[in-house]
Order: sequence, then C-alpha cells, then structure tokens
Amino acid sequence: MDTIAVQARASKETLYKWFGDLEGLLKRLIERNADSAATPLLRALEEVPPNLSTARSVLEDFAASLLTFLTSEVSVVINRAALSSPALANELTVSGPRRVRAAAAAYFEKLSHRGVISAGDGEHLFSLFFGLVIQDAQINVLLGEPQPELPELGAQAKAGVHAFLTLTRPEPPKDEEMPETLVGVRSSIDGIDRAIIALLAQRHMWVKRAAEIKKEASPEEVESSVRDPDRVKQVLQARTSEARRMGVDPRLISAIWPPMIDTFIELELQHAKHAPES
Repeated sequence: MDTIAVQARASKETLYKWFGDLEGLLKRLIERNADSAATPLLRALEEVPPNLSTARSVLEDFAASLLTFLTSEVSVVINRAALSSPALANELTVSGPRRVRAAAAAYFEKLSHRGVISAGDGEHLFSLFFGLVIQDAQINVLLGEPQPELPELGAQAKAGVHAFLTLTRPEPPKDEEMPETLVGVRSSIDGIDRAIIALLAQRHMWVKRAAEIKKEASPEEVESSVRDPDRVKQVLQARTSEARRMGVDPRLISAIWPPMIDTFIELELQHAKHAPES
C-alpha cells in the first residue's frame, strides 16, 4: 500500500478510506478490468437488435479484449496472488469472471432471441465460447510463457468466434421442420461433421504455431515439451468436465480425445523437426 500511495501521489490513509485494505483495492481493480473486457457486450446490449454480421463484429471485439486481459501481466499477478489468499480468490471469482459471464450470457440470450444463434442457456453458451476462444492461452502465461503478440491474439479471437458461430447456427424452430427422413437426418449429421473438420483444421493450425515457437529448442527439449503427460491429463480432465456441463456423454471424450491428442502430438513433433508432412 505504501508503494501504491507513492505511485498515486496520495496518502496511505486516503487509500484505506477509498478501498478499506489491499484486498479491497485489488477487488476494485478486478472489477474495473472485468468491466473493461465486457465493454463491447455491454455497449451492444443497448444498441439496435443484432444480426449475424454485427454479432460477429461484437464477439470478435469481445474475444480479443478478453484474450488480451486474461494473458496480461496484471491478470497473471492477480491470479498468482489469489493462489495464496482464499479471500482474494473468492473476490476474483465474484468480481471478475462472474461479471464477464453475466454480460456475455445476457448478450448470447439476446442473440438466441433474435435467431442469430441457436437457442440455449446463456451460461452454457458462454462456457462454449470461452473454451473455443481462450483455449490454453491463460494457462500458458500463468505457467510462465510470454503473452502472445496482439496479431496472434486477434487471429485466435477471430478463429474462436468463427468456430462458435459455426457450432451455434440456428436450429429449425419447429419440430415439423426437422428432417423427417433418414436421408435428411444424415445430411444434418454430415453438416456437423464438416463443422468438426473445420475446427480440427484450426486446431492443426495452432499446433503448427506451437511447433514454430519451439523450433529453436533442442530436440530433447521439444520432445519433453510436446510429450507432456501432466498436460495431457489436464486437458482430458478439462474436456470431460466441459462435456458433462454441456450434457455430452463423457464416454465420447474418452473414446475420441486420447487418440486425437496422440495424433496431434506426432504432428507437432513432425512440424517441429521440419519433417515432410505425411
């Protein structure tokens, strides 16, 4: 608090009067950062009814803002401090993610009401959006990696929003508009498969980028970094939890994700070693 008082050119007594204590000051900082990240959505909620084009623009701005904040030095410092302070950890949850989640849920429900995306619970839609946009960016910087450059964050934001809007295309509003024949049902499944393949292509792009980042390391370091059992375990646990939240049978994750991860590990090693693609 002494250091902050000097930087703010205020007395420490004034800071205590405004914020109560250090955790009170950090709470206000968390709230300000959360509101700043949610600004594109808060503004859009008050504007004209959205269409797909305006929604894409708003969501890309929001995604870039959220990515930039969550990978920033301020965010890293606050999250690390919260690990040793249960009170601050609680404030971080209440004053940070929940404020952003509430704004996002309200906007997604507005998009659902307007038919821009398929109907769904705003909280669940935010969980899907967060996973597609943020991916592992926040975890990586918390583990010591540098914050990605703004162009890279912007590209990740756009790719995540594209995936989200692809997966939440509006469904037929009435049962009678659902396919009544096996051919129609199979056609719908084919469309979903094409969307999944498009997402796999994006995942492959990020794996190539990871390989490029690691190419300066020694072969042993690359091998150790890519074949990281703890990281694989963490990913599988996270995806299983996400599946349960979204009503997906966890057995699908157990059947699909381990071999997919193994394949992407081999692809990343291949790209890191500049071997020709198979």
